[in-house]
Amino acid sequence: MRDWLVIPLMYVLVSTLEVGGMTPEVLDRYANYVDSLFLVEEEKRARMKVLRVLPFITAVIQFFTVYAIMFIFDSLVVGMGRPSILESSGPLIFTLMAVTNYVYGLVAGLLSEERLSAGFKYSAALMAVTLVMLLLGEQLVGALFRAVGGSPAMGG
Repeated sequence: MRDWLVIPLMYVLVSTLEVGGMTPEVLDRYANYVDSLFLVEEEKRARMKVLRVLPFITAVIQFFTVYAIMFIFDSLVVGMGRPSILESSGPLIFTLMAVTNYVYGLVAGLLSEERLSAGFKYSAALMAVTLVMLLLGEQLVGALFRAVGGSPAMGG
């Protein structure tokens, strides 16, 4: 358990013992209270475990959605003889997505493990996922479109 919960509980216990007001009934009620606090903390931690996976799923879905939309528009625009959207706007959009994924990692680590240092760990892992998605994005989205019968190649 975290120190922030144990320290005040121990302070109350020691203060009550020093004053001399600790009867067996009071001690039993205090033990039940402390036990219920620990159970609430355990439940909260169990519910927050989903936050360990959620940012990674969100990052992949976000990447595929944005890249697929840009893929479709790029095919249309290049087919009309215009410059590629992916080449002109892609770097800005994917940089913003990387920053967003970094923030997702900070928040997810902070909420799931209750430490900011865990947020940096999640952010680093999300940056790795983002880099992999950027490196393989064109091939993955192109393969997805070929699988559903779309255009096999990117325009431009």
